[in-house]
Amino acid sequence: SFNGKSVKYWVALYILHHNCILFSRINAVMIARVLSFFVIAALWQQSLAQDASRPNIVMILMDDIGWDDFSFNGGQIPTPNMDAMRAESILLTKHYVHLMCSPSRTQFLTGRYAMYQGIGKMLPWDDQEIGGIPMGQPTLANWLKLTANYKTYAVGKWHMGYAYDGLLPNARGFDHFYGFYQGAVDYITLKYKDIEFGETDHYDFWEDMEPFCDIDQVVADDQINSMDLYRDKTIEYINDAARDPAQPFYMYLALQTMHVPFSSIEEKQIECLGLLGQGSERTRRYYCQNLLVTDDVVGAIVQELKASGNWDNTLLVFTADNGGDIEFGGCNYPFRGTKGSMFDGNTRTVALVGGGVIPTEFHNTQREALFSSLDWTPTFLEFAGVLDDIAEDDRLWDGRSQYELLMAEESDTYANRRDHIVLNIGSRDLTSASVVFERDGTLYKYIAENAEIDHWKYNKIDGWCVPDENNNWNLVVDTGKEADSSSLDDQYLFDLTNDVSEMSNLLKVDADNARSLKHEALALIGPYAQHQLYHSPLDFLWDRQPEGNPALLGDGAFVSPFLSEVEYFQLVTQGFNSIEEDNAVHAQYLRALYLNKWTPPNFEKKNEDIQAHVAVATAYNVVGVSQNVAMILIVTGIVLAMFLFRWCTRRSRKDYTLIPTSSDSVVHV
Repeated sequence: SFNGKSVKYWVALYILHHNCILFSRINAVMIARVLSFFVIAALWQQSLAQDASRPNIVMILMDDIGWDDFSFNGGQIPTPNMDAMRAESILLTKHYVHLMCSPSRTQFLTGRYAMYQGIGKMLPWDDQEIGGIPMGQPTLANWLKLTANYKTYAVGKWHMGYAYDGLLPNARGFDHFYGFYQGAVDYITLKYKDIEFGETDHYDFWEDMEPFCDIDQVVADDQINSMDLYRDKTIEYINDAARDPAQPFYMYLALQTMHVPFSSIEEKQIECLGLLGQGSERTRRYYCQNLLVTDDVVGAIVQELKASGNWDNTLLVFTADNGGDIEFGGCNYPFRGTKGSMFDGNTRTVALVGGGVIPTEFHNTQREALFSSLDWTPTFLEFAGVLDDIAEDDRLWDGRSQYELLMAEESDTYANRRDHIVLNIGSRDLTSASVVFERDGTLYKYIAENAEIDHWKYNKIDGWCVPDENNNWNLVVDTGKEADSSSLDDQYLFDLTNDVSEMSNLLKVDADNARSLKHEALALIGPYAQHQLYHSPLDFLWDRQPEGNPALLGDGAFVSPFLSEVEYFQLVTQGFNSIEEDNAVHAQYLRALYLNKWTPPNFEKKNEDIQAHVAVATAYNVVGVSQNVAMILIVTGIVLAMFLFRWCTRRSRKDYTLIPTSSDSVVHV
């Protein structure tokens, strides 16, 4: 049961045990062994306390933030706090997400492909719709609670199902949730904004499944921004008095920025006007103001992790659900495209990995290997020390652990290194499919595009934001001006190593070489479409149900769950029953995923051990003695005991007379 963390204690024990024997005389060997037993007990407790020290895991998931929105990537708007975070982190240069918004978020939280949940489509959910994480699919929060006794918190945007209570965050593994369920709310009024119908008079802000109780007070003070609320609640959770001090925590911080509708922020107006100039567009000025607020909020969260003493034992990941929205002021330079496209401007996002558990020699470094957002689930479980405890048959995710990539020098030969990432398959015939893959040291990207599946219907812009010599930009170059960048029969093939901006479609400019590359791409994609859970998007999950219309509740009501559990399962059953017969055969496993709740594997014994470890660690926290101080006290006590024993032994010899007998024994007179 001993591990590498406690090697120094067992080495010390070995030395002390043999010193006890050397110091011993006559029957004192027995006393020394008894003393060694107590040393073993003390050191064993120390080892248990160390084993209980699992890292806190904090993921900050930004919304619609662009690659060039950070000054550490050359952005126009200063982000000093996020720059400081970058300086203490590893940058993943090839971190890919799958699709956008709701489908993307489910993959972050489950490690399971959206195309294996029937939601592999570039379309988020809106109110009245029944889409959500399938009931048979566990989340990372479920796993961390089950296997490692983590306290789990979610703050900000959910957007992964709300039609009935079983889809809400508190039912999907989170002990606490604070934020909104839908895709967008006003930053000041906290009212829901529908992507199709616009502004509403219905609130969407919740705390642990209850309507936010301070809604009137917050709305009355029009200077309070929802980002301030997320900051304050996160700090409260970091210092949660109800959490055992030795219990690790997992925080999923899905911050609202940089998603519209933006509000003007008075205290940032002058600064942004100075940064952007008098001629800047209003959209870009609003974007600047909200980005500055974001930087302040992220800085406050990091500062609290440090001030509270949690930083040294925290893994912090900072990334985004998809790329920036060019139409509303974001910039993904040098990548092509915007939110809701299959180009790298949407699918390749900033990802920083920091916190005190990352060795300082890896600070301000980067990893060039491919990394999928699916990989976070097994990676976090390995950091928590429980990945190997989960049987292969219970691993309901598609990602792979990238622990070795993060915690060792990057190598071309490490076990889980990726040579490709299938981004999505929208149709079994592969007329909608995309993959990034490596060949002979070059990274390529193949896209077969079906506009209905692979293109967000509200996305109006394709191209590149191009900064000028002073890093100012208001110009978006449209792809129509770049003939080589357009599709050929709705297909693209790009050399991302030499054409990071995806400006030259190899299918048009290098057809001979592109032919073999396309064949390789399709060979990589094909097996994924044969997975038992694969299915084209289940359109019924996006059907609006009239009974969910918040207008039925009257003005000022909350956008809230509108189905009972029975009604939800009835609608899902009807949806699967409506699938055409040929496709219904393929949908049988997916049907079971939706209609059967997840049954957790038996971890009762494991959790009993963890609880015992936590109890020991708590005892040490109460005493307030660090591990090294405890070790010093133990060793000092042993040495003192041996000194006293030897002193007593020498003194008692004055009362002894040794009389030899005919035998080898010694008689005391």
